[in-house]
Amino acid sequence: GNGYNGTFYGTKVQKDGDLMGMYFDGTDDYVDIVNLPESIDFANGFTIETEFKATSLSGWNRIFDFGVGMNDNNLLMAVGLDTKNFEISVRYNTTVYIFYYTDFFNINEKFKIKAVFDKLKDSYSTKLYKNDNFFDSQIFETKDLVRNVNRTSNYLGKSNWETENNLLFSGYIYSLKFTDSKGNIILWYDF
Repeated sequence: GNGYNGTFYGTKVQKDGDLMGMYFDGTDDYVDIVNLPESIDFANGFTIETEFKATSLSGWNRIFDFGVGMNDNNLLMAVGLDTKNFEISVRYNTTVYIFYYTDFFNINEKFKIKAVFDKLKDSYSTKLYKNDNFFDSQIFETKDLVRNVNRTSNYLGKSNWETENNLLFSGYIYSLKFTDSKGNIILWYDF
């Protein structure tokens, strides 16, 4: 994905049924992605697309967590606390804008997620799709939803929160794609 490579720590690429994916064992597996520079334009809107399957949960387990550290300009997606909670969170410095749902998914089921963040004049319009079907929309009344900063702590399967470092994702990430507001690919991992 545009040279935004990652170092695998225990994570393996393997087949799961008819799909290939990154497999995370939930014990010590994660991927550390190189810095995502300030030149990436998230501020004018972006889209996240991913397909994943959680095989067990131990807390707020991250699909991805990109930021400068804990609660510092993070873009993250997490599942957890029980078998049905889901969150997409965007932080402007430490101000939180969030999609949060209970009863959203089940363990051992594949899910496709698409989240669209469109910048309007004084707000952001957001839409969430689950398994290719519209699920929800929100308006965030802010001019500044996300900052373009040098994100230096970028993980798949791992949190930026030190208190959650032992709460690693267990399951498969089959694909993860970020595009900017013009549809240009920012990063794309597809196995």
